Amino acid sequence: MKLIIDFSWLIPFFSSNFFVGFSTFITGLAAFGVYLWQKNDKKINAGRVILSEIRNAELKLDQVKKRIKGTTYEDFPSVLPINSWAKFSFLFANDFDQDELDKINTFFSNCQSIDEMANKDNNFFWITAEERARVVQQQLPQIIVAAFDATTNLIDQNKLNTLKQTFLDTVSNETYAYAPKKTVNAITLLVDSTTKITETPIGEKFKKIAK
Repeated sequence: MKLIIDFSWLIPFFSSNFFVGFSTFITGLAAFGVYLWQKNDKKINAGRVILSEIRNAELKLDQVKKRIKGTTYEDFPSVLPINSWAKFSFLFANDFDQDELDKINTFFSNCQSIDEMANKDNNFFWITAEERARVVQQQLPQIIVAAFDATTNLIDQNKLNTLKQTFLDTVSNETYAYAPKKTVNAITLLVDSTTKITETPIGEKFKKIAK
């Protein structure tokens, strides 16, 4: 006994509007699934980058505090070289409430402001160095006059060399560098008002997102 299956009904089915519509729906659903997967993957990668930048910024903030409290004249470090939050924040709109988003925005905004103030303060060192070089050039003629020997009407080379070396040593060994207190005060206020993200529930959320 032979079993005969009639597939002739499939042809009109595949040609029907229902099948065409259903196929379009499935294709769209699959494309939407791929979109969601790619978006989630993008969020995870962005979360990892942002979390890394936050951790680095917090370490640099500690260094800035030591720079403010200490007696070292080293330059302020850069707190936030790159701000990925400004680029990818839209991916996390549903992960944080408005208060949390405000805190994250404030953290990154403060870090950028600290960098701006720090750059200004660091530049004062080079301004001071240029001014010292100008003073050295202005003082050289006076040093030559001081080395002039009236009895011989000649310049005493030994005395000239000694005076020049003494003056240059004084200028070179001077550790004081002028910088307006206003920039340091501004940096201090910003640092003191900046809360570490990783020590808050926001940081925990970032860690879960970054996996």
